[in-house]
Amino acid sequence: MFGGLVSGNDLAIYVLSPVGYRSGGPEALHQLVDAIRQQGVSSFILSAYPDVEVAPVDDFSRYDYEIVKELPKSGRQVLVVPEWCLTRDLDALKTALANPDVVVWVWWLSVDNSLHPEALRFSRQSRPSLPLGEGLRREVLRRTARDVKYIFASRAVSLRLRHLMSRTEGFLAQSDYARDFCKRSLNRDAMMLTDYLTPLPAFEAQDRQVDTVLYNGIKGNELIEPIRSRLPDVRFSPIRGMTYAQVCSALAAATVYLELGRLPGRDRLPREAARVGTPVVLLRQGAGRYVADFPLPSQDTFDVGRGWHTDAVALLTTVLADPESAQRRQAEFRSWVLADQSRFGIEVAQWLRELGLA
Repeated sequence: MFGGLVSGNDLAIYVLSPVGYRSGGPEALHQLVDAIRQQGVSSFILSAYPDVEVAPVDDFSRYDYEIVKELPKSGRQVLVVPEWCLTRDLDALKTALANPDVVVWVWWLSVDNSLHPEALRFSRQSRPSLPLGEGLRREVLRRTARDVKYIFASRAVSLRLRHLMSRTEGFLAQSDYARDFCKRSLNRDAMMLTDYLTPLPAFEAQDRQVDTVLYNGIKGNELIEPIRSRLPDVRFSPIRGMTYAQVCSALAAATVYLELGRLPGRDRLPREAARVGTPVVLLRQGAGRYVADFPLPSQDTFDVGRGWHTDAVALLTTVLADPESAQRRQAEFRSWVLADQSRFGIEVAQWLRELGLA
C-alpha cells in the first residue's frame, strides 16, 4: 500500500514523457494517463522537456490527457518515469524530485534501450551469439559500438538509478523480459504494465500477395541478406519511412512478417501483423525468447546460431508454401493481441489498488 492512502483526493499521478514524439514509447505513456483518468484518478503528462515548445502529436488526441510543465512544489504525488530517463540529465526530473513527497515508479518499457550496465549483461544472456560471416560483420560492429556506449554511460546511469531508488516505490514492466531483468539483475519485483496497439486506421485494402515477406527495415536489417540470398524467388520488402496507414496496408497484403530485431520489449510490428491476419516468423532474442511476450507456436520461431540461416529459410519456406495453416496455427496469438487493451486496463486497475487508489 502506498503510504497508507485510501483516497486520491490529495494525490495525482504524473507520467514523464516527451511531447511531440510519435513513437511507441511516448504513446504508451499517454495511454497510461488516459487509463488512469478512466478509472477516476487525476493524472497528467509531465513534459520531459518543458522549455521546448512543440505541438502534441495529433494522433494522441484519441487519449484523455493534459500536459503540465512541472509538478506541484509540495504534497504527495506519484511520478512514473520511463527507463530511458536514466540516460538523460533531465531538468524536469530534477525539479520533480525537489519535492520530498514525490514517490517514483520506474516503468521499464524496454531493457536494452535503458543503457543500464546490468541491462547490457542481461541482454547478452538473452541474445544468441551471432556467428561470423554470412554478411553479419556490420551487425557485430554495431553491437560492439553499442556495448562501448554502455560502458561510457554506465557510471552516470548507475548513479541516477541509485538516486532514484531512494525515492522509488516500485517497478513496472512492459514485458516479461523486463520483469525478469528487474528480478534477476536488480533484485526487485516488477508489476506487469504492458501497452496496447493504436486502433487500426483506415487504410487501402489490397489483395494478399504471394511469396512476399515484410521485415523491419530499421531493426535487424543486417540479418536479412543471408536469408534473402537463399530465397531468390521471394520478394523481401522493408517497413521503413511509411505512415501508420501504409504500414497496416503493407502488412495486410504480405504473405509473412519476418521479425529479426533484438526486441528490447514487446515490440509492436509482430503484433500489428497478427492483428491483420498475417503470419509471423520471429527470431528468438530479447523479449522474443519469452513466450509470455510473444506467445507464438515454437515452430514459427528460430534462434541465431550455427546454421541459423538454414533454419530461417526452412521455416519461411514452410510458411510461404501454406500461409493459411500458419494463420490457423497463430490464431491464439492473434486473439491475445486483440485483447491487449482490455488486459492493459486490468493491469492499471491492479496497480492503482497497489497504490490504494481503487
